[in-house]
Amino acid sequence: MKDNFSEYVDLWCTFNEPNIMILFVYLSGIFPPGITSRRAYENAWRNVLTAHQEVYNLFHGEKVGIILIFHIFRVTREQNMSFSQL
Repeated sequence: MKDNFSEYVDLWCTFNEPNIMILFVYLSGIFPPGITSRRAYENAWRNVLTAHQEVYNLFHGEKVGIILIFHIFRVTREQNMSFSQL
């Protein structure tokens, strides 16, 4: 892939928002298979980071990253909002 596309790509992404997928699949059980296991959550992160590191090593000299999503909430006492309203 690198050889075919490196002239067109400045930044490579190994995973897009794995934190959401791993959280919803292996910790909260919202996504199938509905697992709620801290151990499965940690193993999933270990696998993602290992795979990312392998790609990073293969693409030596290229910019390689992971896209993570973070929601920042600032709720004041006056707002008193629930997560469903955000």
